[in-house]
Amino acid sequence: MATAFFCFLVSALLPIIGTRLKGWYRLHTWISGVGAILMIPAMGISYAMVSLSGGPHIRVPHAYLGILIAAVLLLVLGLAFIRNSVKIERCTVLK
Repeated sequence: MATAFFCFLVSALLPIIGTRLKGWYRLHTWISGVGAILMIPAMGISYAMVSLSGGPHIRVPHAYLGILIAAVLLLVLGLAFIRNSVKIERCTVLK
C-alpha cells in the first residue's frame, strides 16, 4: 500500500513539476494505473488481516480513511474509463 501511495503521489505531482518532460501525461497515467493496480490487492490483504484477527472491520479512523481512498480510487478509475471510451474534442496539449 505504501508503494501505491508513492505512485499516487508521484502521479499527482507530475502535472505540476513534470510538464517540461516529454510525454509527462502518458507517464502520469501509467504511474497512476500502477498505483491503482497495487492498491486493490493491498486493500484485500488488509481486509483479510482484520478477518483473521477476529476483530470488527470498521472501528478506527484509519478504516474510514481506507474506505474514502477506495471510493476515490473507484471514482478515478471510472472517470479514466469514461475519458478513454467517450470520443470528444480534446485540447492538443493532452494528446
